[in-house]
Amino acid sequence: MGVTIIDVARYAEVNKATVSRALRGDPRISAATRQRVWEAAKALGYEPDAGARALSGSKTGIVAAVFRGLDENWTGRFLAGLERIMSRYKKDLIVKSTGGNPRQSSNIMRSLRSRRVEGIIWLDEPDPEEKRNDIPVVHVSYSSRAFLSITLDTNFLMSELERLSPGDNWAIAVTQPGIFCMIRDSLALIKDSDKAGISLLNYIPGPEELGNSSLLVCSEEIFSVSEKSFRLNFPFFEMGSIAGRLYLNAVYSRGVRPATVLVKPIIFRT
Repeated sequence: MGVTIIDVARYAEVNKATVSRALRGDPRISAATRQRVWEAAKALGYEPDAGARALSGSKTGIVAAVFRGLDENWTGRFLAGLERIMSRYKKDLIVKSTGGNPRQSSNIMRSLRSRRVEGIIWLDEPDPEEKRNDIPVVHVSYSSRAFLSITLDTNFLMSELERLSPGDNWAIAVTQPGIFCMIRDSLALIKDSDKAGISLLNYIPGPEELGNSSLLVCSEEIFSVSEKSFRLNFPFFEMGSIAGRLYLNAVYSRGVRPATVLVKPIIFRT
C-alpha cells in the first residue's frame, strides 16, 4: 500500500487538513509548517494525485517555461538547470514558445491560466495579459516592478569593459534574438549611460569597420575578429537553477526573495 496523506500528517505531527493546505500553498499555513509538511512528504515519498488536485482546485504541480524561440543552443542548458530544481519538488515542467509574436504570447498566457499552472518562467517580451494574471511569474530578461526578475548586472559589465580595455571605444554586437531579448534593457542602460564611445550592433563588424575599437559579442557563436575581441557568455544552466529557486522561494514563502536577481556574465578573449 502506498503512502497516504494520513501518513504524512502523522510524520509531520499535524492533521490531514493541514497537510492538504500546505501542499497546495494555502497562505493560511505558516512557512514553518509548510516546510515541515514538505519535508515529511519528501521523506516518505508521498506523491499527491495530480488529477485529484486539479479537480479540487488545488495546485496542479505544473510550471511553465515560455521562451521567445526554442532554436537557440543555450535553451537546453537553461532548461536543464530549471528542471533540476523543479524535479526535486516533483513539479512537471512544460515548455512553450511565443515566436516573438505578441498575439501568441497572449494566447499562451490565457492557455496557461486555464490549465491552472502554478507559475511561469517567462523569457520573452512582457505580455499585457500578465497584468491581470494571478499566477506567479519570474521574468528572465528585464526588470519588472510587478514580478520577480533575473537580469544582467549592468554595473559589473561596465566595470569589466573598463578593466579589459581602459578608455577604449566599444562595439557591442548581439546576433541572436533570444539573447538580445534577455539583455535588451541592460544594453539600453549602457547606451544611455555617461560612458562615451559605445555602439550597439545586430551583426559582427569586420576588422576595417571595427578600426581601433574593442568588440564585445553577445552570442553563442565562436569567432575571431581582432586582438581586441571578447565574448560575453551567460551561465545559462545556473540561470535556470536561479529561476527555479526564486520561483519556489516566492511561492512557498521561504528563503531569500529579492525582487531582482543580478547575474554576472562571463567575459573572455576570443
